[in-house]
Amino acid sequence: MFELNEILWAPADHPLFQGTVRIVGIQVSHDLVGVMRLDLPNLHAPLTMGMTALNHALRQKDVAGNQKYPLKIALDESHLSERQREELKRIEDCFFDAFSDLDLAIFDPHVRSDCIKTCALKSGLSERSVRRHFYLYLWGGITRFALVGPVEASISHQQPGQLRRGKAGRGPALADVRDQLHDGATKFFLPGKFTLMEAYVLTMKKHFRKEGVTNIASAALEEILLSIEERPNLRQFRYVCDGLRLAGHVRPQQPGQARASKTEEPQKGRSRDGVLGPGYRFEIDATRFQVQLVSRFSRNRLIGDATVYIIIDVWSGAIAGYAVSSLPASWRVAQQALFNCFTDKGEVFEELGLPYSSDDWRCHHIPTRLAADRGELVSDKAEVVPELGIKLEIMASGCPERKGKVESEFSRLKHGNHFYRLPGAHPKNPGRCDDDGKGSAALTVHELEKRIVEIIVDLNNDPVPLNYIPPEVLVAGWKGVTHIGLYQWGLEHRPGHTRQLTPEVVLTGLMQKEETTATSLGINFEGQTFRSGRLAELGYRRNPLPITIWHSEFCDRVWFQDDIQGKLIPAENDNEQLRREKETFAVVETFLNDAEAARTQAKMENIHKQSEKAKRLNPEARVAEKEAKAARRTLSKAEVRREIRGNTAVERKAERLRRSAKDAQVLGEAAEDEAPRSSTVFPEPVPQRDADPAASKSIAVLSRERWLSR
Repeated sequence: MFELNEILWAPADHPLFQGTVRIVGIQVSHDLVGVMRLDLPNLHAPLTMGMTALNHALRQKDVAGNQKYPLKIALDESHLSERQREELKRIEDCFFDAFSDLDLAIFDPHVRSDCIKTCALKSGLSERSVRRHFYLYLWGGITRFALVGPVEASISHQQPGQLRRGKAGRGPALADVRDQLHDGATKFFLPGKFTLMEAYVLTMKKHFRKEGVTNIASAALEEILLSIEERPNLRQFRYVCDGLRLAGHVRPQQPGQARASKTEEPQKGRSRDGVLGPGYRFEIDATRFQVQLVSRFSRNRLIGDATVYIIIDVWSGAIAGYAVSSLPASWRVAQQALFNCFTDKGEVFEELGLPYSSDDWRCHHIPTRLAADRGELVSDKAEVVPELGIKLEIMASGCPERKGKVESEFSRLKHGNHFYRLPGAHPKNPGRCDDDGKGSAALTVHELEKRIVEIIVDLNNDPVPLNYIPPEVLVAGWKGVTHIGLYQWGLEHRPGHTRQLTPEVVLTGLMQKEETTATSLGINFEGQTFRSGRLAELGYRRNPLPITIWHSEFCDRVWFQDDIQGKLIPAENDNEQLRREKETFAVVETFLNDAEAARTQAKMENIHKQSEKAKRLNPEARVAEKEAKAARRTLSKAEVRREIRGNTAVERKAERLRRSAKDAQVLGEAAEDEAPRSSTVFPEPVPQRDADPAASKSIAVLSRERWLSR
């Protein structure tokens, strides 16, 4: 465990922090640690990091602990100069009043900004000065004497009666030009149309211009204004502007803004306020998961990022459902998330091949309320959600804080400290030289879904914040203070806000309903065939008959109503690859179009080759036709058809002899290759007489002799 004011050191390339830092805040419930950089010439705001990640870095010795860093901070008021005592007295009381909750000021930048403004109003100092004192307070070890910085920097060796040391100031005193600067700040700076520098230049041109200059448009600025010694500087003008803001003057907008800035409203509550138990309020939303994906059919084809829907129970913080798809955010994908939320998760684990059971994720309940954006759930297709008995809460546009639980969960889902490798990951809006993930993309939608489910299981098993745990949880001996454990405890001890429906009811209520045709061989839908042996038993034959089906975005199966058994029956896709990959209809349609285009290209290429070969073969056929026609010119049709059987017998005998001669030639060549090389001369074999003298003649001669002998 860490301790406040403990000093750590990390190398310059460490991802958590670099250099020497001091621990200034610890929030165990949120797994956060706040540190302040010590070795910078200009102090910066405290840095926040995960406690688990910092612990891991210390165990791996990537970060060194218990370091020493000398800081010359006063131990009592005797070490302070007179000016430092006055400065400490001026800032001390209002500082500790404004920063009463130091942890919030360290970990929440909005709270820190409010504290700085409050302290500036009470002390009369500028916000920049108060911020410097706050940083010094953390930098020096959270002691009151650190508010004025190190001792050495403020000790003055000025002797009484001597002139003030340091560089002489240039320009008039502020008291002499305050009225002119006040007028310029009121007219040019406060309305918000000009920046500080632009308002300063316009003020100089109005009140500190040389007399007698007429060609203002063509003259340079230095030719128009008084000398540097006669006009105030930018620092003095900024001081007057800061004084106006401290006095309560507010700029309605910033330069370059199309509309005025929204007034920051105080936080009125949290999303968990008024939530009575698990299932009282679910929140659903979608995000683009910044991981470039590849096609399931070919890993060299990119398909972009996936859309991820999650549904979270506000009371316990457990994720109750999800959906991962290559389609954009729409009702079709939200439909899958709702179906996953309302049904058992055992089938999901089985399809993804994960070693879990339904007991590891026991979220299959219908909530009382469902909060969503003005998007996919505001449509005719989403009418089924209220029909299931769910009160739909549609949030106003541009108000993500209305469902802040699911919005914050996206950050944990995408950017949490996970141990799983995600090739193709990239920042949300990659710049010109940033990695966009396309060069390292390797995962399919199915593989990404498997990893997202693992992350969801990990998030559900994280411990809940301390203020989430009811006192009776530990009294009753319930040890599951995780999100999913609290959800299960709430189902038993905070019941009444959830319901359970059969998968058939949820399926017919959420899935797409379509009218199509079916035969005994299967259901025809979207160019696919879905087979089921039950179709023939229900009376479907070879002729197509109308049928009502329910389907999701995935093309692995559809469902139809069995009126005899009174339940929905699945029909599986007859394409084994599509059934195994469980791809969406949209992706399969694209794949089939590409495959058809490839088949067309192959067919055209084959036709091209056939046409080129025809140029070579057809002339030979024409010559043969002419020779045959000339040979049959003097013969009648009866004479041509006579002796077909005899001609066929001669042709077959010649074919057998030709094959025998070819086989003998091949065997002779093989024997010569296998025979040992020697100088012995063997006698030549005596040629054998052919069994048929006519066989030694060519086929053409035989045919000619047969025709002449008739």
